[in-house]
Amino acid sequence: MRKRELINILQNLKGFRKYDLQKEQYLIDAVTAADILYIVGFENGELFERLVFDLGCGPGRLLLGATILGITTGVGVDVDLDVLTTCRENAREIGVQGQIHLLLADINHLPLRIGKDISLQDRTVLMNPPFGKQARYADRQFLEAAFETAKNIYSVHLSHPKTRIFLGNFADKRGFFVDAIYEFSMILEHTQSFHTRARKKIFVNLCHFVKKRES
Repeated sequence: MRKRELINILQNLKGFRKYDLQKEQYLIDAVTAADILYIVGFENGELFERLVFDLGCGPGRLLLGATILGITTGVGVDVDLDVLTTCRENAREIGVQGQIHLLLADINHLPLRIGKDISLQDRTVLMNPPFGKQARYADRQFLEAAFETAKNIYSVHLSHPKTRIFLGNFADKRGFFVDAIYEFSMILEHTQSFHTRARKKIFVNLCHFVKKRES
């Protein structure tokens, strides 16, 4: 599938009906989502024939985009029932409802140690977690859950030198390392009363975390 086709599909998916500030809900723009999916799927080959998890999946732009590109199964996790309903509606709209499983769960209590026939190496986590600005340490909680779920993790974080250093140290203490960092500009739409502009460009990093080899 050409990237432009994927962008058009993602752009037409339903978004959040309402945004919860405390959960730091925001919709990743379709262009950034497609760019991320192409890197993970085509450049790195870590979507195809994998069990792909999107922790904090929201309406499903990353999860459903990964499914469109050919993964076997996608698992979306979110604590918000309303956005999971939207995600299922989006999946039905593009005909991939049979390829996804949606789980209503708190990120700190995930029953993801299932399917023992599938090793952690056959799993990929692809997620756009909260930045931890409104809910302090939320980004760390998502990473902790991801480290328990797969050996290959792609996670979106604000682009800042201090953040990159912190993430490297945080991963190292938990048996992972940052294999690569990809920088993107992301467009955020006006979704909160304190937003002063209709659209805002921010810079983010897609960080690829890989589990260290056991010695």
